[in-house]
Amino acid sequence: MANEFLAEPTILGVADSFGIEMCHPVREKRFPDRKRLGKKGKSNSRWIVGGKLCVVLNKFGLICGFQTATANVSDIEFHALLKEFEKEMIVCADTGFNAKGGNPENVKICKRGTWNGRMIVESVFSLLTRCCQGKQMRHRVWECFEMRLGFLLAIFNILQLWNDSNIDEAGIIHLSMAEFAL
Repeated sequence: MANEFLAEPTILGVADSFGIEMCHPVREKRFPDRKRLGKKGKSNSRWIVGGKLCVVLNKFGLICGFQTATANVSDIEFHALLKEFEKEMIVCADTGFNAKGGNPENVKICKRGTWNGRMIVESVFSLLTRCCQGKQMRHRVWECFEMRLGFLLAIFNILQLWNDSNIDEAGIIHLSMAEFAL
């Protein structure tokens, strides 16, 4: 149902992943009888126990597609999501998406500091963290975790399009959610 609120792809897009903490790594083995939903992995050079969210954004900063996985997987596992946009979009991604066996045809790997247009995805992740509390979740069922993320991303797209004052004369959306976070 949340997929109905995803934006249309454009010629150029951006992809990145985002770690979501479900448990602090120190507390991972505190309750051995309780099975943890997420796995232990690194996100932004930091250990987390939880999951990862990979998003594909269009040129306006709206979310076109997403996929979730546990935190112990690398960004290469999200190649299937990037291949969904193979005929429609060139997707710029960071070096974490670079696979030795080859990348999808539509993926352009951008080294750190070479293309600042990729920073829009960091702005989206910042808004999801600060305004929607999307960095830490305490779900016990994976389907509920995915459902919350799906609706969180749908709400993000709706709020960006709802506020017409964020769109300038050139049709560029200036991402903002501060007025909705009060």
